[in-house]
Amino acid sequence: MKIVKILGLVFLFSLLVIFVPRIGVAGDTQDQGTKEKCPTCSWTAGKTSVSDLSPEEKKRRLGFVVPDWYKEWWEKAEKLEAPPGAKFDEVFDWRVHEGPYGTNGVTPVKNQGDCGSCWAFAAVGHLESMVKIYGEVEMDLSEQQSVSCITPGHGCDGWYSTACYDLFMSVGCIDEECMPYQENDTEPCIQNQCEKWAKLSGYTAVANNVNAIKTALLEGPVKTSFTVEDTFYSYTGGCYNKPNWDPTNHAVVIVGWDDTMCGGAGAWIVKNSWGRSWGVDGYFYIQYGIARIGSYVYQIDYVFHRPYVRLEDFGVNDGAKGDGDGRPEPGETVRLDFTLRNLWSPLGEVEVTASPDTDGIVMTDDHSYLGNMDSKDILDNSLDPMEFYVPNDFPPRRVYFTFHVSGDSGGGVIYNKDTTVEVFVGRDIVLVDDDSGNGTYANYESYFVNAFDSLRLIYDIWDKEVMGDFGWPHGDDYNIVIWFTGDHRDEVFSTADVESLMSFLDRGGRLWLTSQDAVEALSSSGDPLDSTFLTDYLHCSFEGNCSHRLAIGEPGDTVGDTLYVHFRGSASPENQISKDALIPDEEAVAILRYAPSWPVPDSIAGIRYQDDYYKMVLFGFGFGGIDSSGGLIFGKYVSKTHFIMQRVIEWLRGPLPTINVLSPNGGEALFVGQTYDIQWDYLSFEDSVKIEYSANGGDEWSTIAETTSCDGGYSWLVPDTPSENCLIRISDVGNGVPCDTSDAYFSIIDYIFGDANGDGVVNSADVVYLINYLFKGGPAPEPMAAGDSNDDCVINSADVVYLINYLFKGGPAPEQGCAE
Repeated sequence: MKIVKILGLVFLFSLLVIFVPRIGVAGDTQDQGTKEKCPTCSWTAGKTSVSDLSPEEKKRRLGFVVPDWYKEWWEKAEKLEAPPGAKFDEVFDWRVHEGPYGTNGVTPVKNQGDCGSCWAFAAVGHLESMVKIYGEVEMDLSEQQSVSCITPGHGCDGWYSTACYDLFMSVGCIDEECMPYQENDTEPCIQNQCEKWAKLSGYTAVANNVNAIKTALLEGPVKTSFTVEDTFYSYTGGCYNKPNWDPTNHAVVIVGWDDTMCGGAGAWIVKNSWGRSWGVDGYFYIQYGIARIGSYVYQIDYVFHRPYVRLEDFGVNDGAKGDGDGRPEPGETVRLDFTLRNLWSPLGEVEVTASPDTDGIVMTDDHSYLGNMDSKDILDNSLDPMEFYVPNDFPPRRVYFTFHVSGDSGGGVIYNKDTTVEVFVGRDIVLVDDDSGNGTYANYESYFVNAFDSLRLIYDIWDKEVMGDFGWPHGDDYNIVIWFTGDHRDEVFSTADVESLMSFLDRGGRLWLTSQDAVEALSSSGDPLDSTFLTDYLHCSFEGNCSHRLAIGEPGDTVGDTLYVHFRGSASPENQISKDALIPDEEAVAILRYAPSWPVPDSIAGIRYQDDYYKMVLFGFGFGGIDSSGGLIFGKYVSKTHFIMQRVIEWLRGPLPTINVLSPNGGEALFVGQTYDIQWDYLSFEDSVKIEYSANGGDEWSTIAETTSCDGGYSWLVPDTPSENCLIRISDVGNGVPCDTSDAYFSIIDYIFGDANGDGVVNSADVVYLINYLFKGGPAPEPMAAGDSNDDCVINSADVVYLINYLFKGGPAPEQGCAE
């Protein structure tokens, strides 16, 4: 009788209250039909994900069914009540409230879809909350297990939630991955094939009064049922207070209360199972006692039925056998430090082993023993550390270490759990974060970091706002420097910046400079150092600003081919208001052009340059302003930022094109009129070559040939320019880069064949000279080939006979032969 009187008073009060809306709800704005049915209702109605469904489809979004025997059992069950004189806070919400271990009590809102399975979603959501609060783990547990495995049951035709609790007590709850939700009750029950992640030791009925439910909520969210009628499907916010005394038909989870809502009448904060696009991110507020809310409330007793060990902290330490900078690098032996926390039941004899994902890392100690871990214990491996060695030839890369934890969980059951962590080994790319200016503190490095992570690159960030100017010796640690600015600004580089970048390139570095103002600022500064950097290092000049929203890659270019860059969109900041148009010099290559629309090219947006020492890519715009949505713009899909970065990095990382003169490369003696094969090899070079020679040590050069064939050889008729200081030079016929010259001088020699004694005439004295050389130990001909009068590539008595025949019997004269 007392309960009936209280409910009557609540109902009467709800008719008198005019609601002052909650955050984001503007007054009594429900549609006219709702107002006519419920003039005192104080929630906002509108179009939702379920409001336009048919009556049959709406019914399938419910599903709480109470058999008659269950009603009788409920009436007789002992129920939790509030302690006498209990006092409660005005507002309590498990979405923000932290439990005893620092975690809140809600998991993501789910969607039961076209299946009357709210009873399972409420029970599973209830259990997920308790696991998160007391087990400190957010888990996605399986609703399909209850829908498919509870017998007798009605699946998508509805059932009651305590059947789920009974299942979780006897079997345990499995995770979503093992039995994913399918919106049907025809899926086979495979729970015996799945690991059991959570169990209950019992559940307690809670009396249907505000203080009793609040008392239960202090321990964690609770499951309840209430009555849904048609207006509820259109709920978008505010305090739902439409009276309804029909039997309950929907199960949900109460996560808190707010006594200030509903004009002071108070409301429960409730998690629904219709997805986040319904209500207030999937939640709703309902006045105490309205629509039978508070019916069949349960509190559950979650138990730690097994251990659950989590890697709480992890680090690397190269202080003892390395440089102590916290980054494993080639040649270092590094310690692996970790901390584990056991969140659930005790675990004995805990051991941990670690293994990297590559044989290139040498584990010198891969094992740690931690002993016993009680529930909530935290242990580290400081007494038994692990170590690994990085070989000297190990390249920069992300290494993934898997920690395998094992121990005795009782009853002869061995607990095993693997956790994988990521470690940057070596240094490769440094991102110089120069995105603040004009008093602003922007944050555009995230656009680079997202692309780095997509490509699994090794990188460090040098934030100039925090760390000051980037200079040396820091730059020597990195292969590639990416320097960027963010929003438009008039001043970009300091003198120290320019000197650092020039020094980096002089050392053979690889640079990617991406800024909407860099070229303009360098061009207009008036500082000779800036001018030198712009023309001699960046190899371009400033044409003007560009307002086009597209940049199109140069067809066939190594970097630019097929790139399609958009500067405004949902996935980019619209900060590119001063893009630089570039004028590359004759040695640089255009890779991107601005365009008013596709396929209309205009001024140049990006260039690349390389010589014998360094490589450089220059964008006249900021990478942090690129639209990475991948959407359609002018009928073409825009290039994602990680793809653009991949193109740039691959080109910068590639070897510099080289040409290497093989012969003549120093010390050779070539003879005037001889046909000589000039030979060279090359790497990453496919263009035409220019072949030159110098007879005066490189002071003057003469062109031998310009050939479109870079096949590594050319037949050269040695010119009549005798000299001991000759050189060959081979280079790119276009811009002279790459280029190589003979390592040392070779000689071009002019002489008379048969003139063995070198007196300028061929006579009997040469016969005598050869006889003395061959038979009496006399001096050799100079050059030796001068004595090879018969052209058989050896000097012997046959040459003497040949000369005698020529001089005294009219035989043939000596001719150029084996000059080598």
